[in-house]
Amino acid sequence: MLNSNNNVGAIFRFSTLLLFASLLLTGCVKDQLWNQPLAEEVGAIKDNACSINDAGRSVRCDRDGDIYFKTSFLEFDECGHEWDHRQLEGIKSHLRQLNQANKKVLAVVYVHGWHHNADPDDGNVANFRGLLARYVNELRVAGITDTEVLGIYVGWRGESFRFPLINIPTISGRAETADRIARAGQFKNDLLELSDLVRQGNGNNRLVLEGHSLGGRLISESFLPDLQSGTKAPLKGQVLILTVNPAIGADRFSAVFKKNPVAEARFPLWLNITSKDDWATGFVFHTAGTLGLLPITKGDKASKNAIGHYDRYRTHKLGVSYCKGADCVMPKTSPYVSSTIWSADDFHFSLYHYGDAVEGSTDHCVLLTRYGLKRMSIDKMRGTDLCKRLMEDFDTPNKYGLDENGAAIGIPLEGTFWNVETDDALIDFEKHSFFSASVHNGYVNTDLTRAVVQLIYDKDWPNAWR
Repeated sequence: MLNSNNNVGAIFRFSTLLLFASLLLTGCVKDQLWNQPLAEEVGAIKDNACSINDAGRSVRCDRDGDIYFKTSFLEFDECGHEWDHRQLEGIKSHLRQLNQANKKVLAVVYVHGWHHNADPDDGNVANFRGLLARYVNELRVAGITDTEVLGIYVGWRGESFRFPLINIPTISGRAETADRIARAGQFKNDLLELSDLVRQGNGNNRLVLEGHSLGGRLISESFLPDLQSGTKAPLKGQVLILTVNPAIGADRFSAVFKKNPVAEARFPLWLNITSKDDWATGFVFHTAGTLGLLPITKGDKASKNAIGHYDRYRTHKLGVSYCKGADCVMPKTSPYVSSTIWSADDFHFSLYHYGDAVEGSTDHCVLLTRYGLKRMSIDKMRGTDLCKRLMEDFDTPNKYGLDENGAAIGIPLEGTFWNVETDDALIDFEKHSFFSASVHNGYVNTDLTRAVVQLIYDKDWPNAWR
């Protein structure tokens, strides 16, 4: 009987070991090139067609769409080297052709985060097409014509093990990989080349470099040395750097917030935006640092908190809410109201209208406020009687934007680096999902896209980098 029990135990241990080995073999995601360019000039660029409803909220990509844009891939291995240099050369060749023909372009470079890569079947690749379709639509709404939208998807091994929950500890290795790619310098050099080509063309050309989660970390680590030296536009003019829910510690920006801080904001050249409801860069990031899965500095609270969740470095708040009837009436004569939220004022209102009376319409009230509001500004804001749902308790003392002595830290880099707090009204899926981390991953948002388009084509935005 004893021998029988031993045999059963041995079989159980062997089966468990075999199952674990099988999980490792089947769950491991290879570091590989996913998109092979067919030829230097044509294989790197693909045509896309999508359709979007009148309210601009729902996108479907198929052959019958009337929203046209182009996509390409730029992929890096674990060491930060390009997998295939022809990808970059194909993109550069296409930009040169546009410049020679004096055609306008909006280049959108997107860097994905944790649990993703450049696999054509990856959910982020599909979301990227939806993001580009929204950019095309918002250009139309803004009356910006004859502008090609060129999407450049930056891929890297953001997922090393595909099984959910079991792969949570991989955050450590994936964060280190993002840092390693940044340190290698190839990604930064490629972006410098692409931004130069964008500037060499039409004066209305624009480039948006957007990173989500660990993608925001990769971008930040690539350009932090420039910011720390006081360079406010590391990719120079006509470029906006946008990091959404970035998974990087606030301590990495401590030196930045000491560089040329000013009391009054200018238009941002670097826009860091984080949802306060994002538990991935909130609770999970903090816990990962506490458990040693992410690097922290002992005794430094900033290193345990992602940049978007660190009170002292918050500069602005962006709020969005649905509105109906009288709540949607924006007085045209008010100095605090315009078609765009971008303003150097302490607060500013706007109304985002989608759709029409026939197909149905939606209205969003939008409020941008500067943290550290003075009593006079609070009274003026409340006196407008607008966006009532967004009127939080501004009387409650907080440490947002204040140092340990209660003094205002200011907006760094001459007011051009904005660290904006928002919530799940702006960053979330249409249908909220905890298991899909929608408050972290819902970055493809029509309101945010409209705000970005309004910013980069504002007539006063070029003054920020000059």
